[in-house]
Amino acid sequence: GCLPADGGSSGINAEYGGLVIVPGALAIRWIKQTNYIEKINPGGPLYKIILSCVYGKQDIASDDVEKGIDGVSTSAAEPKTTGQVKKLILCVVGLQCSYLMWGYLQEKIMITKYGDLQFKDSQFLVFMNRILALAMVSGYVTVFTQPAHKTPLYKYSFSSFSNIMSSWCQYEALKYVSFPTQVICKASKTMAVIIMGKVVSAKKFPAYEYVCAALIFVGVSVFLLWNPQEAEKNYTAETTFSGLIILLGYIIFDSFTSNWQGELYTTYKMSSYQCMLGTNIFSSLFTGVSLLMEGLKQWYQRRVRALLQSGPLPKQPRSGL
Repeated sequence: GCLPADGGSSGINAEYGGLVIVPGALAIRWIKQTNYIEKINPGGPLYKIILSCVYGKQDIASDDVEKGIDGVSTSAAEPKTTGQVKKLILCVVGLQCSYLMWGYLQEKIMITKYGDLQFKDSQFLVFMNRILALAMVSGYVTVFTQPAHKTPLYKYSFSSFSNIMSSWCQYEALKYVSFPTQVICKASKTMAVIIMGKVVSAKKFPAYEYVCAALIFVGVSVFLLWNPQEAEKNYTAETTFSGLIILLGYIIFDSFTSNWQGELYTTYKMSSYQCMLGTNIFSSLFTGVSLLMEGLKQWYQRRVRALLQSGPLPKQPRSGL
């Protein structure tokens, strides 16, 4: 009863995304179990597609594999030069400015009244976000040289789906809590990151980090549920709790995304742009299929409703001929 009436779009993502995920997972499992790649022409296009999507390119020279993120050798730490410091400052400033602008526009789109209507389709915003990111990163990797890519493409689908769901949770949460509250709540992501780090990468953390993360989580939860400033904005306890549940979903999905991508970086040493490209390809596919199927569903419902409201067709008088 706490979740929104229009919050079913998350189920739409999972349900229609399954039209891509389930057949793909079954196909990958069958290819691996039957060693199908050994039964086809090694030089053919089908072989190359299966190799890239399922196995990754295993025949890359070792000097290419040893290149780290963004194609920079990780064998020795390079001294910090003036150019690197300037690049770091530019990245920090650009990230903060982009994040502030993104947060402002995100909240404005979701809470602004457009006449008597309010924007409700979070899934469409996620789709447009991924399409734009895909276009930009595709242009970048086309223009600038990237390290040899050896990651099986299907592995990007895991972080892609979790990234879609975390983005959906962010948009939906803005219907119940303000953006500043959402940002503060994100600070409690530390505990989820630690747990996901153990699950995904078997990382070990000292005990004090668990204690600090737990205290942050409790403090943020108290702030979210009993913040007097939120009460002044007529947020009910039920509404705030709904926002907390959705934000919890964001924290879980986002923690998995960062840990999974970190594991891919460690294992395959691809560049961050290659990771963005692979992730956004699957994200655009998942959200595109979901939106298409939902559009077809609504069209079908409107057609059935129109036929029911029109009643039975009038009988045509028979001709005397």
